Amino acid sequence: MKQFIASDISVNHKEKRDAYEDVIKFINSDVCYDGTVCVLYGLSGTGKTTLMKQVMADTADKFSSLFLETTQNDAMNDLYSCLDNAVDNGVRCVFIDEITDIPDFIEESALLADIYAKKGLRIVLSGKDSLSFVFAENHSLFDRTVHICTNYISLEEHCRIFGTTDIDDYISYGGFTKRIVYDYMTACRYIDDAVSGNISRSMEKLSGFSKSAEFEKVTFEEIRTVIEKMVQKYSGINSASSDLTKKDNGNFNPYQETESFNRLRESNPNAIQEFVKSINADAQIVHKFTEDMIIRLENDLIRLSFISETDRRDFFCDENFKWRSSFLKKECCIIQPAVKYYHLKKALEFGGYKPDAKIKEDMTKQIVVYEASRVLPADKYSVCKVRFNNSENGAYDMLIYDKRNDLYYAFEIYNTAVSDSEQCEHLLNESFRSVIDRKYGKRESACVLYNGQPFTAPQGIYYLNILDFIKEITRVKDIKEAINGAKSG
Repeated sequence: MKQFIASDISVNHKEKRDAYEDVIKFINSDVCYDGTVCVLYGLSGTGKTTLMKQVMADTADKFSSLFLETTQNDAMNDLYSCLDNAVDNGVRCVFIDEITDIPDFIEESALLADIYAKKGLRIVLSGKDSLSFVFAENHSLFDRTVHICTNYISLEEHCRIFGTTDIDDYISYGGFTKRIVYDYMTACRYIDDAVSGNISRSMEKLSGFSKSAEFEKVTFEEIRTVIEKMVQKYSGINSASSDLTKKDNGNFNPYQETESFNRLRESNPNAIQEFVKSINADAQIVHKFTEDMIIRLENDLIRLSFISETDRRDFFCDENFKWRSSFLKKECCIIQPAVKYYHLKKALEFGGYKPDAKIKEDMTKQIVVYEASRVLPADKYSVCKVRFNNSENGAYDMLIYDKRNDLYYAFEIYNTAVSDSEQCEHLLNESFRSVIDRKYGKRESACVLYNGQPFTAPQGIYYLNILDFIKEITRVKDIKEAINGAKSG
């Protein structure tokens, strides 16, 4: 186990993750005396270690701190001996990196909260196997943790870290603090280690006392195969192109009509059965998977914050030409844009399609909707996508409903810097508007989000720059103020 004090730490202070302030808040609080520790969790490449070093260096004048790097050769008793010495020497903050590498971490982590935190030691934990933290909390730490997730790097945060204003750069490289995913092969390698490896290693550590019996004989290679197929599904790849290592015979569009995939457990009754059947037909699968096993892995992907959700509502005309609305649906997609982008790009290349324009257009829409739903207060707003299924067919790429004032804001979203009149066609459709007015009250504003300069069209439609809008909505967390701010550029 390696130990470092603040003067040993070399770190780049230039750009900090948004989560930096959350860790600082924990360090400056006294919640440790209640037996609370801070868990900084996230997949590889999301800046956990750098974040801890930044916080340690920036609080060195206030707290005596220690940075520990643990390995698979350490045991929790080794760590506890180190913490005893730290407390005796007046250390008040301990940053423990890669603690999930310690084999008995899940089972033996309770003393971190029960003993050391209550002594006034501010403990920040981090590790690449973030699913192990979920298991540890269930078995040892229980509810004595402050969770700070680094998985999601927003569009605004990416642009700030990399000094860019290009949404295509976010789509191509986003989700990481370094450009570690830049093509299909690096995306697959990342999934193998950071996602499949995370789940497999965490299950292995859990096996000593509560591993699900049905996973006992499943190998890492089999988990990797299944996770890769799930990643393809959640990226929006047609099931007909589930194997991207060879080109299928026959003509099909490997890109689904939607850019995301509903949760397997919330899809049509046959969806998960068909998916399990396709998995078990794979030559690399020796131990057959069940529906329960697939749902377990899906839940793990959600708990890892590898998958995001957005809401969608469909409106359609029945046989009497009356508008009806569907139940609210949950759409899921990969939270790290680069991983999703290169899977979709590979699928379209094998299908003989030109990839970039359609993929980036759909991903831009998904990114904006998720960003808005993430930052706007849920008690005040609901955010969803809206589709109209009739002879005209159309959509609002985003609808934001102000619950308190019973009014809504409608949006169309385009990944282009060029404006034209067709971009607001659906926003001006009176048939579409009438059904939304009945469902969501008065329309307050209609906007086109794109990559160009802001202006107001003659019909009263606001054209706003996407990045300006995202920055404003993140800053003020109020849709009306965000629109007004984005209008001024």
